[in-house]
Amino acid sequence: MSTIQTDLCELLGIEYPIIQAAMGPSGTVELAASVSNAGGLGMVSIGSETAGEREARKSFSNAFDFLTKNTDGNFGVNIPAGSSKMPNNVEETLDAYLEETLVSKLTDDKVADQLKVLETSAGNPERWMDKINEVKEETDLLHFHKAASVKHAKKAEELGVDGITASGYEMGGHTHNEDDAAHTFVLLPAVTETVDVPVVASGGVRDGRGLLAALSLGAQGVYMGTRFIATQEADFNDEYKEYLIESGPGSDMIMDGLFGPARVLESPGIEQLNEVKDEMDIESFTDLKDKKLIIAQQGNIDEGIVIGGQVAGYIDDKPTVEELMNRIMDEAVTAYEQIQVVD
Repeated sequence: MSTIQTDLCELLGIEYPIIQAAMGPSGTVELAASVSNAGGLGMVSIGSETAGEREARKSFSNAFDFLTKNTDGNFGVNIPAGSSKMPNNVEETLDAYLEETLVSKLTDDKVADQLKVLETSAGNPERWMDKINEVKEETDLLHFHKAASVKHAKKAEELGVDGITASGYEMGGHTHNEDDAAHTFVLLPAVTETVDVPVVASGGVRDGRGLLAALSLGAQGVYMGTRFIATQEADFNDEYKEYLIESGPGSDMIMDGLFGPARVLESPGIEQLNEVKDEMDIESFTDLKDKKLIIAQQGNIDEGIVIGGQVAGYIDDKPTVEELMNRIMDEAVTAYEQIQVVD
C-alpha cells in the first residue's frame, strides 16, 4: 500500500502522520493501543478532572501498564494545564497526572521507551515548564502544546515546546471563545507560517482528503478525535458510538466548560445541565459536568454529555482502527495522485 510520511513520523517513531486526539475525561486507553498498533500515535486521556491526587496517579499508572503490555508502538499523553480560576481539587488532580507521567518516564523502562509525547492543552503550561524541561534534559520526551490562536502558538514556542497542535473552532471538546473563533483551515496556515516547530492540525479532519489538505497548509500531521470514537476499539459504549453516527449535520452545540467553551452534541443531558448551572458554584458545576461526561461514555446518553466535533454529522460507519487508518492513507494518496500539475 502506498502511503504518505512526513518528518513527524520520524520524530515520533510512527508509520502514519496521524495522532489520535485525547478526549478527557473519557478514557482512551484501548483506543490508544489500537491506534499505536495501526501505525499512528495513540494518546492517553485523563480519566477525570476531579479525581484527586491518588486516583489520578493510579489512573495513569494503570494506563501506562496497559499500553506497554498491549502495543509495541509509541504513544503520548494529554494533560490540560488549566487556569488560575479552576477549583483547588482540579489543580491538584491535573498536577498529579503530570507528576505520574514524568516519574514514569524517568523510572519505568518500558514507559521510557514508548512514551514520546506529553501534550498540554486548555490553558497555559508555564507553571509546569521547569519540571517538564528537567525530564526532557534526561530523556527523549517531546512536549507539544495545543493552541487555538497564532498568539498562543507563538507563546508556547517561546516557552520551549517541541510542537504545536493547532486546534480549529470545529473541534470537539474544549474550543474557542466565539469572538476569537478561527476554523482549522484559517488558523492552520497562519500558525505554520509563524512558528518553526512542527505543527499538527486538529479539528474537522475525518478522512484522507482532510489529511492531504492539512499537509498542503504546512502541517506535519493530523490530530483526530471524533472520527476515532466511531471505531470498534474505542473505549466508548456502543450507545455513544451509535448516537454519534446517527447525529446529522448541525447536531453539535457549544456548552460552558471548566476551561472555556466546549463543543458537544445535542442531548437531554445538556438540557438538564443548562437548567441548573446558574444555581451552582464552580466546584459543583465541574463535578456534575465530569460525571455527565463519564456516564455518557458508559452508555447513559439520556443523562450524559456526548463530546463530538462538527465532523460527527458526516460519520456513518464504525470500522476497526486499522481499517480506518488504512482507508485514510489510501484516500490521501489517491487525492494526491488526482492532482495534476501543468506547465
